[in-house]
Amino acid sequence: MIKIIYVTDPEGGKLTMRAEGHAGYAPAGQDIVCAAVSCLMQTLAYSAAEDEKTSSCIYQGEEGPVVSVETGDSVLMRDKFELVADGLTLLAEQYPENVDFKKSCKCSPAVDLQLFAATATTAACGRSREELLGPRPARHECRSRHEVDAGSRNSRRAFKIV
Repeated sequence: MIKIIYVTDPEGGKLTMRAEGHAGYAPAGQDIVCAAVSCLMQTLAYSAAEDEKTSSCIYQGEEGPVVSVETGDSVLMRDKFELVADGLTLLAEQYPENVDFKKSCKCSPAVDLQLFAATATTAACGRSREELLGPRPARHECRSRHEVDAGSRNSRRAFKIV
């Protein structure tokens, strides 16, 4: 089985993908699964080599051939890695007994859900916005109650759609 590990580490600024082993789908030289993984990994190594922060190596390991690519985390490199990861994911789904693909992210949570909970609580219970979210910016323009109600379900105006 070919074991592939893809690790993204945005905080460390690195992307790493490593494939190791033999697929065992067919005899050596006729194994289409091995050829597909080799093609994707070598394409990644070649394409990522344009970046000066890239280190890649191809060698014979204990379990079979090893292809390892490590590079800096940029939008272009992430796109390249994700494209290859998509291909490897498809192979792992099609040949689950021959390809094991794992993706790992050393990320901190991208969104603080409590921030949104505070805004929902403020709106839902009618409490003062400033209690939870702080005062409005100084350039906030005050509007009359009539202007605020215009267009809401509380509006007494009738609008004609032309």
